[in-house]
Amino acid sequence: MRRSLTVAFCLLRSLAAVHPAAGQSLDPNGVVETPRPGGIVVELGYSMFWVKSFVTRTTGEENDFPGRLSFALGVLRVSYSPLRDLAAGVEIPYRWSRYADPGLDVSVQSRGSPGLGFFVDWSPASRAKRFLPAVRIEYLGARSETDRALTISDEVDRVAATLQVSALRGGLPADWTGIATLGFEYGLSAEIAPRHFESRVQVQVGPTLARLTSGDIHALLAVGYRQSASARQEGNFFHNRKSQGAFAGVVMEWDPSGGTRRGISLSALRDVWSPNALSGWRLGLSLKSFL
Repeated sequence: MRRSLTVAFCLLRSLAAVHPAAGQSLDPNGVVETPRPGGIVVELGYSMFWVKSFVTRTTGEENDFPGRLSFALGVLRVSYSPLRDLAAGVEIPYRWSRYADPGLDVSVQSRGSPGLGFFVDWSPASRAKRFLPAVRIEYLGARSETDRALTISDEVDRVAATLQVSALRGGLPADWTGIATLGFEYGLSAEIAPRHFESRVQVQVGPTLARLTSGDIHALLAVGYRQSASARQEGNFFHNRKSQGAFAGVVMEWDPSGGTRRGISLSALRDVWSPNALSGWRLGLSLKSFL
């Protein structure tokens, strides 16, 4: 019991905000898409992460986290396309972090905006045949934060790049659809030692369950892997060691226009291997509107 409480205290003392754009760095609902020239895309995303355990780096043993630790992230993204295949946008995140232990009558929480993001998207939809590539370049400015047990900002500005390839209708056999994403981010703050660097790969593939007059319904299996050089992503206190994580789950989508445009996306993911990181369930919801 004392060992578990010590682990919990050390984790809470060093918990830092997750990448403001991705929400615990796992956001399968976020898809890079550019509107028509002169058009606007408005996206509202929400993700929730319930921590079950902390996985040790050396043995991979899962230590159940005492009490209840959870993170939530809401994100508003608005992008505008001045030219064909090109768009620029702004991202406004809002985070909630909470730890509670009913047995010890302990409750710690924090909430607020961790910063502001700006991004540029490129996606040559007009020239795509079977597969549609897309690229997002993003800058995330982190706000300053006090040294609290739970924080909503780690004060690390970031640059991020995402490469995405989506299968168009007919791109995969048997009426299936899919999307593959490769992402990188780098922390710019000179005070971080070592500097923050993270990479992530994720693949979603699955059948079209129904084609309706109002849109298509897809069920996708999602699998992925991420690696962070400084283990900051989940806020644990081993900042000088690598953090890794494999995850799997399902994504349900309603695509109102067919092809690659997604109106509603709901996901459920579970960490299946995450040395030197927190482990648990992640749920995500994304609502997108093309204006």
